[in-house]
Amino acid sequence: MNVRVLLFAAAREVVGARELSLALPEGAVARDAMDALCAQHPALAAHRGSLRVAVDGEYARDDAALREGVEVAVIPPVAGG
Repeated sequence: MNVRVLLFAAAREVVGARELSLALPEGAVARDAMDALCAQHPALAAHRGSLRVAVDGEYARDDAALREGVEVAVIPPVAGG
């Protein structure tokens, strides 16, 4: 299946793109998407512990199920004041 990945802030800078398509096996979960991204972009692995994942606009756990065409957003920590 293919998922659309949106990358924000530091994740976008590390990968060098705002958006990409990622091919994953059927039955993949959010963790699998991050594993695949880190395999394709090893520098992203250094940030993995601080990244959040959202699936179709909602923050998601690592075991959140993915489906064909879903949007996965990779979001670094956000500071505010």
